[in-house]
Amino acid sequence: MVVKTRKPDSTITKKIESTKARKLKEVPPPLAETRQNIEKPDLDQIVALNFKIPFRVKKDFKQIAAELNITQSELLKRAIGAYKQREGIA
Repeated sequence: MVVKTRKPDSTITKKIESTKARKLKEVPPPLAETRQNIEKPDLDQIVALNFKIPFRVKKDFKQIAAELNITQSELLKRAIGAYKQREGIA
């Protein structure tokens, strides 16, 4: 009778190895040092904003921007500004 042995799954082996590697990494710096090494992002830097909306809303949004001859980004900025003003948000 031949008994087949199952070889270890390579993904499990990789997970175990990566866990071992994480444990062997160096100790993090003291808290006093970490407070000084955090870089603050530029608040005016252009970044992507991704979310899903109904097609009808997207179509209306694009149409309003086109009618006002402004970019969709500018329309969103204006809409947020108007909302904050209306709600009294600083």
